[in-house]
Amino acid sequence: MEQERLSRPAYPQATFWALYAAIAMPVIYFGTQVIAAPFYPEYSFARDRASILGTTSSEQPWIFNLGAVLTGAAGLVGAFGHDAPDGAGVCGRNNAAAIYVGGCRTSWGSGYALTRRSK
Repeated sequence: MEQERLSRPAYPQATFWALYAAIAMPVIYFGTQVIAAPFYPEYSFARDRASILGTTSSEQPWIFNLGAVLTGAAGLVGAFGHDAPDGAGVCGRNNAAAIYVGGCRTSWGSGYALTRRSK
């Protein structure tokens, strides 16, 4: 009895890793907030913006800023996973462009140190 040969996967392995990077974006973003929140005195998820976790008022602002860089990097890599499938068409390219721009925006924004204004 002859076994059927399995065909090669439709997408290269790099495409799957790129898609995993896109999936990791929100996990990294929200995980960074959870990790950085204890280092900001009286931080409230309901009241405060997430970006203040990377300000000079935080005891460890590098945690949030590093998370922002990693979120952006995951977006940049993830965009290639959305554009790679053959026949993805306009929808796949639009998704890839949106993820790429989001990754650029997040990485760019993390490079500026913020100072907290007094209330």
